[in-house]
Amino acid sequence: MAKGIHSKWFFKPIEMLQTNLATINENQEGRILFVAETGWVFDELSYPDNETAERKLRLNGFKRCDEDPAFEKLSFIPDTLHEGTHNPVYSSGKHWRE
Repeated sequence: MAKGIHSKWFFKPIEMLQTNLATINENQEGRILFVAETGWVFDELSYPDNETAERKLRLNGFKRCDEDPAFEKLSFIPDTLHEGTHNPVYSSGKHWRE
């Protein structure tokens, strides 16, 4: 995948080699989409702008995929996103710091 795409995605290792991915929606300013490695969008949060969204991602342990050379060896970014039933992992506030 082109290196540029990695600057638009964030990741957070969870447990047992599982990684949650996130990206800021290109069509809606400040909208974070949380994505499983399979490409399913499982949750979302919205902020007033992209800068705030990125700051919140970093506050919660996500970092950009292009900031960690090990990312490409351990994980990948899905080619296609699939909207599905949302599982409020982050939007519930239980696993998200404001």
